[in-house]
Amino acid sequence: MGLQGGGGGGRASDGPSHSGSVGYGGNLYPGGGSGGGAGGGSNAVTYPTLQTWTLRTSGFGATTINSIAYGNDAYVVVGNTGKISTSTNAIQWTLRTTGDVTNVIQALLYSTVTSEYYVNVRAGGVIQTSTDAIAWTLRTSGTATGLRQIIYGDTYVAAGDSGVLAISTNAIEWTLRTTGTASNIVGLAYTSGSYVASGASGVSLYSTDAITWSARTSGFGTSTIQAVTFGNNIFINGGASGTLTTATPASLPLEG
Repeated sequence: MGLQGGGGGGRASDGPSHSGSVGYGGNLYPGGGSGGGAGGGSNAVTYPTLQTWTLRTSGFGATTINSIAYGNDAYVVVGNTGKISTSTNAIQWTLRTTGDVTNVIQALLYSTVTSEYYVNVRAGGVIQTSTDAIAWTLRTSGTATGLRQIIYGDTYVAAGDSGVLAISTNAIEWTLRTTGTASNIVGLAYTSGSYVASGASGVSLYSTDAITWSARTSGFGTSTIQAVTFGNNIFINGGASGTLTTATPASLPLEG
């Protein structure tokens, strides 16, 4: 599996994903952020050993980079105003046309599960897929509500504002599912039959199949959970005021 970015979630086999994310691939770490690159300006930064970073021209100008992925021998960065730029070496970057220059791209996923290797999710409920990160195809998500995050577990899961959540087996046909919350979902994580979706107002949801979701006590009260991940048999929620809580996959079915 490749790296995914944007929105603050990740699955066990993937790297971290969050706004202004850093990816890894091809022995390089491309980083991005506000202003089209790390620290602003129209640059991205790369470095093979993490001691010194080199500014690269991303082509984004002053546009914010929200997510980065690597897969199929291509680096891909996405961001505001629907911009996407690709590179084979993380040095020279080429802007790509997606057909949507309005909706912010919040998250990007690379997966080899289907030939639709790349999936991006956006404001306005927009989902696009691509086989090469160059030509992008609009998919019907079933919602006009903003999407913030996407992962692949045993199925694709995209989630976002007002508790909206859609799933797909092939990244092409999507089905909306009921989460039972109106809070924004900003983070998704997965491991071996356990999904966690977390977000605003301390919401943290659990599912074994991405179809039926149950609320779990996150320990955040009404504070926002900004990120969730899984590793070494532990789910971790992190967010406002430095709050961090943990749970094991075995403990989550026992609650509720």
